[in-house]
Amino acid sequence: MAERYPVLGRLEVDLDDGLANSDFLQAVALVRTWNRKLLDSTVGVSCKRRDLLELPLQTFQELAPRLRDAFEWVGEFLFTQCIVHVADLPYRTQVVPLAAVRAIIGEALDTPEATQKITQWYWCGVLGEMYGGSTETRFTRDVEQLVAWIRDDGEVPDTIADSFFDPQRLLTLKTRNSAAYKGIFALLIRQGAVDWHYTDGPMAPGTLVEYGIDVHQIFPKNWIRRNLDERYPASSIINKSPLSLRAAQALSGAPAAYLEPLAAAADMRSEWFDDVIATHLIDPKALRANDYVAFFEARAAALEDLVYQAMGKRTTIVRGIADGEGER
Repeated sequence: MAERYPVLGRLEVDLDDGLANSDFLQAVALVRTWNRKLLDSTVGVSCKRRDLLELPLQTFQELAPRLRDAFEWVGEFLFTQCIVHVADLPYRTQVVPLAAVRAIIGEALDTPEATQKITQWYWCGVLGEMYGGSTETRFTRDVEQLVAWIRDDGEVPDTIADSFFDPQRLLTLKTRNSAAYKGIFALLIRQGAVDWHYTDGPMAPGTLVEYGIDVHQIFPKNWIRRNLDERYPASSIINKSPLSLRAAQALSGAPAAYLEPLAAAADMRSEWFDDVIATHLIDPKALRANDYVAFFEARAAALEDLVYQAMGKRTTIVRGIADGEGER
């Protein structure tokens, strides 16, 4: 198991950095038990500890190359979703059933319809925070339901049907401890955000490392503390966006003060630079007016729509807001 696998996009990383050995073994066990179930309907798809301990060496050797290729495919899929850093992977565990499904279905997963289904399932899992608890049962259910759904032989998987996103959750998404926080960061890039320094086109997965793209606050925290109360938290994902280090270095003081120098550095007229700002789902007028409340409320609504578009559904169930996340 000392081989190196391109776990995230096209970045070569050690298994220890992206996948644990048990993740790979669980995927092998899922495929093995799937194959056994085809021959004996009394056998269940499973990847519990005993399945890993009882995994025959010959079976592992037969399935390992197929799973290696499947994990490489998962890496390419994540790349298309603008997830290229291990640190930005919302759930490491979610790649296990996805790799197993790829190993089972193979190239049939490459059709536009199958890609759309896998993409919806992935984002429902991330934004609905469905992989935050016990995963073995969900692994089994997702493999069985995804394969059937993609083959048009089953209903929508539970991970899609049961997922929901409470808009109030946006207020508490403050750190990379949250899968949904990482997900929204990737979605902002995927939907076409243009950097405020490198303005020659939308950010792309291949430029994230080159430009040093990270999450940065739009209204600086110190400015908010001097001008507003904490009803609109500065550290919420609502007040953050993916930007290069070069752009972030200019974000000092009120937006009205830093936008013109940014536009001048980009050799753009103000109204053109407003179009760049808008690619981050930010209202340029509110930003130039230093109107944090108007900015915050408009951005919250825009991010809510972004989440629902990725999930392919608009949810109305309200759940409790998670606590305990420190500031970034």
